[in-house]
Amino acid sequence: MSFDEFLKEKQKEAEASAFDREERISLFRQRIEDFYRQLKDDWLKDYFDTMHPIFKDITINEELLGAYTVRMLTLNVGHEKIDFKPIGTMLIGSPGRIDVTCGVRRARIVLTGEKARSPQDHIIVTMKGDKPVRRDYGKLVWKLVDMNGLMSFVDLTPQSVQDFIMDIAQ
Repeated sequence: MSFDEFLKEKQKEAEASAFDREERISLFRQRIEDFYRQLKDDWLKDYFDTMHPIFKDITINEELLGAYTVRMLTLNVGHEKIDFKPIGTMLIGSPGRIDVTCGVRRARIVLTGEKARSPQDHIIVTMKGDKPVRRDYGKLVWKLVDMNGLMSFVDLTPQSVQDFIMDIAQ
């Protein structure tokens, strides 16, 4: 293969993998709002409004997307403030992440397949020339990352979210 052919092939690859910036940002915003809606309507149904939710716009700057705004949520638990801050969508292993902080305590919520149980599920090793194996993890859902021991994903349910908030706001 000549250098000219090499460059043309690389250009074709780049064009084939191109994505719509505005569509990617819009989808991420929608997923964040879906997360907040689930917090309010499902996981914290009877408690959300009593936690005096505050939304504010923040700016995220991602290398391939540039700067854009999303909404961040703060929940008040007594004197504690729990911040749900979206981090981005151009991530390794996940098309979305929200970091949760309360003082010095931190947690992560990621967008992953409903069947995925840990970040290791996303690792695929192939030999040169082999086609990567495609795994089906189901539809994308938000999950809590349990960082105790080997990292694992925790399904978000009313009980797991309430336990998580009690833990982070101690």
